[in-house]
Amino acid sequence: MKETKKTGGKWRVRITLPVIFITLITVTTLFIIFLNYYSTKQSVYAIADDLMTKISEHALEKTLNHLGPAGKQVKINSMSSDGGIFSSDFNEKIETFTKHQLRCFPQFSMVNFGNERGDFWMTKRMPNGTVSTKIVKRLDTSPTCENLIRKGRDEMPSETDADKAEIGRTVAPCIQTRWIHRNQKDQVLSNVEEPHGCYDPRIRPWYKGAKGKQSLFGLMLCLFI
Repeated sequence: MKETKKTGGKWRVRITLPVIFITLITVTTLFIIFLNYYSTKQSVYAIADDLMTKISEHALEKTLNHLGPAGKQVKINSMSSDGGIFSSDFNEKIETFTKHQLRCFPQFSMVNFGNERGDFWMTKRMPNGTVSTKIVKRLDTSPTCENLIRKGRDEMPSETDADKAEIGRTVAPCIQTRWIHRNQKDQVLSNVEEPHGCYDPRIRPWYKGAKGKQSLFGLMLCLFI
């Protein structure tokens, strides 16, 4: 009887000790795995955060270097416009001035000017590398003409060619719009009238924003003053 009890006790010890040992090893292993996972996770997060910070700083630096000249040039243009040179009497000089700006700064796609009369100049780099200029000259700034131009502009999006021609005849005494297209050698290819043109820079967000702020104004990665 005593032998049986001793044998049973030894058997339980033989089973219990390995189970406890295995349990301790398992718990310890899981704990170590968890610590390694947590440590690795934090390290990865730290590396990722540092990498994203460096990428953001690099992108910001590149953006500022890319757009910085635009802001400076806009300020120069603003100071130049105080002398009244941006009027329809100086179309050729304005055109030459803005063409040189596009040549000096390849990141510029266009240079726009608008005045309080509603005159407008846009020198634009075209997809094929040539430069074209759009010139809008107000011939009459009376309230009657302002209403005719506004009406023509409101009706324009859905009009047929015949309707556009009618709009052109209506606004002809009030506004003149033309495009000057050049080739790669800067020679004039065409000087095209746009009879139905009713563009008014004064209602555009870039003009209103710059005029209202009276300082450098950015809109969709464009800078105005």
